[in-house]
Amino acid sequence: RALALSDDEIDRFMSNPRTAAVIDLDGLDLASAADVLDPGPRFDDPTPRLAVAYARQRDRWDALDIASAKRREAEDTLTEKLGRLENLLRESNVRQAAATRKLRGKTLDVYRFELDQTGYDSYLLRIKNFQKNHSRNPEDGSAEPEEDEEDLASWIQTQLGDHAEGRLGPHQIAALDSVGLIPETDDDSWHKSLTQFKIRVSVYWQSPFVLATGRVVDGDVVRDVLDGYNVDPAAISLRDWCLEQNRRYEADGFADDTVGRFEKLAGAGFT
Repeated sequence: RALALSDDEIDRFMSNPRTAAVIDLDGLDLASAADVLDPGPRFDDPTPRLAVAYARQRDRWDALDIASAKRREAEDTLTEKLGRLENLLRESNVRQAAATRKLRGKTLDVYRFELDQTGYDSYLLRIKNFQKNHSRNPEDGSAEPEEDEEDLASWIQTQLGDHAEGRLGPHQIAALDSVGLIPETDDDSWHKSLTQFKIRVSVYWQSPFVLATGRVVDGDVVRDVLDGYNVDPAAISLRDWCLEQNRRYEADGFADDTVGRFEKLAGAGFT
Protein backbone atom coordinates (compact mmCIF):
# COMPACT_ATOMS: atom_id res chain seq x y z
CA ARG A 1 0.00 0.00 0.00
CA ALA A 2 1.11 3.62 -0.54
CA LEU A 3 3.12 5.27 2.22
CA ALA A 4 2.80 8.97 3.15
CA LEU A 5 6.39 10.26 3.36
CA SER A 6 7.52 13.74 4.30
CA ASP A 7 9.67 15.84 2.01
CA ASP A 8 12.71 15.36 4.26
CA GLU A 9 12.29 11.52 4.18
CA ILE A 10 12.04 11.60 0.38
CA ASP A 11 15.20 13.75 0.13
CA ARG A 12 17.19 11.37 2.39
CA PHE A 13 15.98 8.38 0.43
CA MET A 14 16.90 9.88 -2.93
CA SER A 15 20.28 11.08 -1.67
CA ASN A 16 21.36 7.51 -0.81
CA PRO A 17 23.91 6.52 -3.51
CA ARG A 18 22.68 2.95 -3.67
CA THR A 19 19.11 4.17 -4.20
CA ALA A 20 20.12 6.83 -6.69
CA ALA A 21 21.81 4.23 -8.88
CA VAL A 22 18.61 2.37 -9.51
CA ILE A 23 15.90 5.02 -9.24
CA ASP A 24 15.40 7.93 -11.62
CA LEU A 25 12.57 10.22 -12.40
CA ASP A 26 11.13 7.74 -14.87
CA GLY A 27 10.83 4.90 -12.27
CA LEU A 28 12.80 1.86 -11.07
CA ASP A 29 15.61 0.26 -13.13
CA LEU A 30 15.16 -3.38 -12.17
CA ALA A 31 18.00 -4.61 -14.36
CA SER A 32 20.68 -2.66 -12.53
CA ALA A 33 19.13 -3.23 -9.08
CA ALA A 34 20.32 -6.84 -8.94
CA ASP A 35 23.92 -5.70 -9.53
CA VAL A 36 23.89 -2.95 -6.93
CA LEU A 37 21.86 -4.40 -4.08
CA ASP A 38 23.68 -7.10 -2.01
CA PRO A 39 21.27 -9.88 -1.13
CA GLY A 40 23.63 -11.34 1.54
CA PRO A 41 24.78 -15.00 1.84
CA ARG A 42 22.61 -17.67 0.24
CA PHE A 43 22.51 -21.47 0.57
CA ASP A 44 23.73 -21.99 -3.02
CA ASP A 45 26.46 -19.40 -2.60
CA PRO A 46 27.60 -19.65 1.08
CA THR A 47 30.45 -17.90 2.73
CA PRO A 48 33.76 -19.84 2.82
CA ARG A 49 33.29 -20.72 6.48
CA LEU A 50 29.74 -21.94 5.90
CA ALA A 51 30.85 -23.84 2.79
CA VAL A 52 33.41 -25.75 4.91
CA ALA A 53 30.67 -26.62 7.43
CA TYR A 54 28.39 -27.83 4.64
CA ALA A 55 31.20 -30.00 3.23
CA ARG A 56 31.93 -31.53 6.62
CA GLN A 57 28.22 -32.27 7.14
CA ARG A 58 27.98 -33.97 3.74
CA ASP A 59 31.09 -36.02 4.58
CA ARG A 60 29.47 -37.12 7.84
CA TRP A 61 26.28 -38.16 6.02
CA ASP A 62 28.29 -40.12 3.47
CA ALA A 63 30.26 -41.83 6.25
CA LEU A 64 27.00 -42.65 8.06
CA ASP A 65 25.54 -44.17 4.89
CA ILE A 66 28.66 -46.29 4.41
CA ALA A 67 28.61 -47.40 8.06
CA SER A 68 24.90 -48.28 7.86
CA ALA A 69 25.49 -50.34 4.72
CA LYS A 70 28.37 -52.18 6.39
CA ARG A 71 26.24 -52.82 9.47
CA ARG A 72 23.39 -54.27 7.39
CA GLU A 73 25.90 -56.46 5.58
CA ALA A 74 27.39 -57.65 8.90
CA GLU A 75 23.89 -58.36 10.30
CA ASP A 76 23.00 -60.39 7.23
CA THR A 77 26.25 -62.35 7.53
CA LEU A 78 25.69 -62.93 11.26
CA THR A 79 22.10 -64.08 10.65
CA GLU A 80 23.31 -66.53 8.04
CA LYS A 81 26.02 -67.88 10.34
CA LEU A 82 23.58 -68.21 13.24
CA GLY A 83 21.20 -70.14 11.01
CA ARG A 84 23.96 -72.54 9.98
CA LEU A 85 25.08 -72.88 13.60
CA GLU A 86 21.51 -73.66 14.70
CA ASN A 87 21.21 -76.34 12.03
CA LEU A 88 24.56 -77.84 13.06
CA LEU A 89 23.51 -77.80 16.71
CA ARG A 90 20.21 -79.49 15.88
CA GLU A 91 21.99 -82.18 13.87
CA SER A 92 24.51 -82.64 16.67
CA ASN A 93 21.71 -83.10 19.23
CA VAL A 94 20.07 -85.71 17.03
CA ARG A 95 23.34 -87.60 16.63
CA GLN A 96 24.08 -87.34 20.34
CA ALA A 97 20.62 -88.66 21.24
CA ALA A 98 21.08 -91.59 18.89
CA ALA A 99 24.54 -92.30 20.31
CA THR A 100 23.20 -92.03 23.86
CA ARG A 101 20.41 -94.52 23.13
CA LYS A 102 22.91 -96.90 21.56
CA LEU A 103 25.32 -96.53 24.48
CA ARG A 104 22.51 -96.96 26.99
CA GLY A 105 21.48 -100.18 25.29
CA LYS A 106 25.04 -101.49 25.39
CA THR A 107 25.43 -100.31 29.00
CA LEU A 108 22.29 -102.16 30.08
CA ASP A 109 23.59 -105.30 28.41
CA VAL A 110 26.90 -104.90 30.24
CA TYR A 111 25.09 -104.27 33.53
CA ARG A 112 22.92 -107.35 33.10
CA PHE A 113 25.97 -109.44 32.27
CA GLU A 114 27.85 -108.10 35.31
CA LEU A 115 24.93 -108.73 37.67
CA ASP A 116 24.69 -112.26 36.38
CA GLN A 117 28.43 -112.96 36.56
CA THR A 118 28.91 -111.48 40.06
CA GLY A 119 26.02 -113.50 41.51
CA TYR A 120 23.78 -110.48 42.09
CA ASP A 121 20.86 -112.02 40.24
CA SER A 122 21.21 -115.26 42.20
CA TYR A 123 21.25 -113.48 45.56
CA LEU A 124 18.36 -111.21 44.60
CA LEU A 125 16.25 -114.21 43.60
CA ARG A 126 16.98 -115.93 46.91
CA ILE A 127 16.16 -112.74 48.84
CA LYS A 128 12.84 -112.37 47.00
CA ASN A 129 11.92 -115.94 47.84
CA PHE A 130 12.87 -115.40 51.47
CA GLN A 131 10.76 -112.23 51.68
CA LYS A 132 7.85 -114.03 50.06
CA ASN A 133 8.01 -116.97 52.46
CA HIS A 134 8.77 -115.06 55.68
CA SER A 135 7.44 -111.54 55.06
CA ARG A 136 10.70 -109.97 56.20
CA ASN A 137 14.29 -109.46 55.16
CA PRO A 138 17.04 -111.89 56.16
CA GLU A 139 18.58 -110.87 59.48
CA ASP A 140 22.06 -111.60 60.83
CA GLY A 141 22.02 -113.19 64.31
CA SER A 142 18.41 -114.29 64.17
CA ALA A 143 17.40 -116.47 67.15
CA GLU A 144 16.04 -119.10 64.81
CA PRO A 145 17.71 -118.48 61.47
CA GLU A 146 16.05 -119.91 58.42
CA GLU A 147 17.93 -121.84 55.77
CA ASP A 148 20.59 -119.65 54.10
CA GLU A 149 19.46 -116.69 56.18
CA GLU A 150 22.89 -115.98 57.62
CA ASP A 151 24.50 -116.10 54.20
CA LEU A 152 21.88 -113.77 52.76
CA ALA A 153 22.09 -111.40 55.73
CA SER A 154 25.89 -111.26 55.47
CA TRP A 155 25.69 -110.53 51.75
CA ILE A 156 23.13 -107.77 52.33
CA GLN A 157 25.29 -106.12 55.01
CA THR A 158 28.30 -106.19 52.67
CA GLN A 159 26.35 -104.55 49.83
CA LEU A 160 24.82 -101.88 52.07
CA GLY A 161 28.28 -101.10 53.48
CA ASP A 162 29.65 -100.69 49.96
CA HIS A 163 26.67 -98.51 49.11
CA ALA A 164 27.28 -96.25 52.12
CA GLU A 165 30.89 -95.80 51.02
CA GLY A 166 29.91 -95.10 47.40
CA ARG A 167 31.47 -98.22 45.90
CA LEU A 168 28.36 -99.56 44.15
CA GLY A 169 27.41 -98.81 40.58
CA PRO A 170 23.99 -97.48 39.63
CA HIS A 171 22.89 -100.89 38.33
CA GLN A 172 23.81 -102.51 41.66
CA ILE A 173 21.96 -99.84 43.63
CA ALA A 174 18.89 -100.27 41.42
CA ALA A 175 19.07 -104.04 41.90
CA LEU A 176 19.17 -103.72 45.71
CA ASP A 177 16.37 -101.16 45.64
CA SER A 178 14.21 -103.54 43.59
CA VAL A 179 13.95 -105.83 46.64
CA GLY A 180 13.58 -102.98 49.14
CA LEU A 181 17.08 -103.09 50.59
CA ILE A 182 18.04 -99.44 49.95
CA PRO A 183 16.89 -97.30 52.90
CA GLU A 184 14.59 -94.47 51.92
CA THR A 185 16.01 -90.97 52.36
CA ASP A 186 14.05 -88.08 53.82
CA ASP A 187 13.82 -86.50 50.38
CA ASP A 188 12.46 -89.72 48.88
CA SER A 189 9.84 -90.00 51.61
CA TRP A 190 8.82 -86.34 51.20
CA HIS A 191 8.30 -86.67 47.45
CA LYS A 192 6.32 -89.87 47.89
CA SER A 193 3.99 -88.06 50.26
CA LEU A 194 3.70 -85.20 47.77
CA THR A 195 2.71 -87.68 45.08
CA GLN A 196 0.07 -89.20 47.37
CA PHE A 197 -1.24 -85.72 48.13
CA LYS A 198 -1.58 -84.95 44.40
CA ILE A 199 -3.46 -88.22 43.85
CA ARG A 200 -5.78 -87.49 46.75
CA VAL A 201 -6.39 -83.96 45.47
CA SER A 202 -7.33 -85.40 42.09
CA VAL A 203 -9.75 -87.85 43.71
CA TYR A 204 -11.35 -85.11 45.80
CA TRP A 205 -11.94 -82.85 42.84
CA GLN A 206 -13.29 -85.62 40.61
CA SER A 207 -15.53 -87.35 43.15
CA PRO A 208 -16.61 -85.06 46.01
CA PHE A 209 -18.11 -86.84 49.00
CA VAL A 210 -19.30 -86.09 52.49
CA LEU A 211 -16.52 -86.50 55.05
CA ALA A 212 -16.94 -88.29 58.35
CA THR A 213 -17.12 -84.92 60.09
CA GLY A 214 -20.27 -84.19 58.13
CA ARG A 215 -18.62 -81.43 56.11
CA VAL A 216 -18.95 -81.62 52.35
CA VAL A 217 -15.74 -81.24 50.37
CA ASP A 218 -15.66 -77.59 49.32
CA GLY A 219 -12.30 -77.16 47.61
CA ASP A 220 -10.18 -76.52 50.70
CA VAL A 221 -7.75 -79.23 49.64
CA VAL A 222 -5.57 -79.42 52.73
CA ARG A 223 -8.55 -79.36 55.06
CA ASP A 224 -10.21 -82.10 53.02
CA VAL A 225 -7.11 -84.29 53.28
CA LEU A 226 -6.83 -83.66 57.01
CA ASP A 227 -10.47 -84.61 57.50
CA GLY A 228 -10.17 -87.53 55.12
CA TYR A 229 -8.35 -89.77 57.57
CA ASN A 230 -11.65 -90.28 59.36
CA VAL A 231 -13.00 -91.86 56.20
CA ASP A 232 -9.85 -93.52 54.89
CA PRO A 233 -7.47 -94.93 57.54
CA ALA A 234 -4.77 -95.24 54.89
CA ALA A 235 -4.58 -91.44 54.82
CA ILE A 236 -3.31 -91.13 58.40
CA SER A 237 0.34 -90.88 57.35
CA LEU A 238 -0.62 -88.35 54.70
CA ARG A 239 -2.51 -86.37 57.33
CA ASP A 240 0.60 -86.28 59.51
CA TRP A 241 2.68 -85.15 56.53
CA CYS A 242 0.23 -82.32 55.77
CA LEU A 243 0.28 -81.19 59.38
CA GLU A 244 4.08 -81.20 59.33
CA GLN A 245 4.12 -78.97 56.23
CA ASN A 246 1.68 -76.59 57.93
CA ARG A 247 3.81 -76.46 61.08
CA ARG A 248 6.95 -75.75 59.08
CA TYR A 249 5.27 -72.96 57.12
CA GLU A 250 3.91 -71.34 60.29
CA ALA A 251 7.31 -71.67 61.99
CA ASP A 252 9.59 -70.07 59.39
CA GLY A 253 7.74 -69.99 56.07
CA PHE A 254 10.17 -72.55 54.60
CA ALA A 255 12.98 -70.00 55.09
CA ASP A 256 15.70 -72.65 54.78
CA ASP A 257 14.14 -74.33 51.74
CA THR A 258 16.91 -74.86 49.19
CA VAL A 259 15.31 -77.59 47.07
CA GLY A 260 12.10 -75.86 46.02
CA ARG A 261 9.69 -77.72 48.30
CA PHE A 262 7.52 -74.66 48.91
CA GLU A 263 7.02 -74.14 45.17
CA LYS A 264 6.18 -77.81 44.72
CA LEU A 265 3.57 -77.63 47.50
CA ALA A 266 2.01 -74.53 45.96
CA GLY A 267 1.97 -76.19 42.55
CA ALA A 268 0.15 -79.20 44.01
CA GLY A 269 -2.61 -77.01 45.46
CA PHE A 270 -1.33 -76.96 49.05
CA THR A 271 -2.76 -73.76 50.48
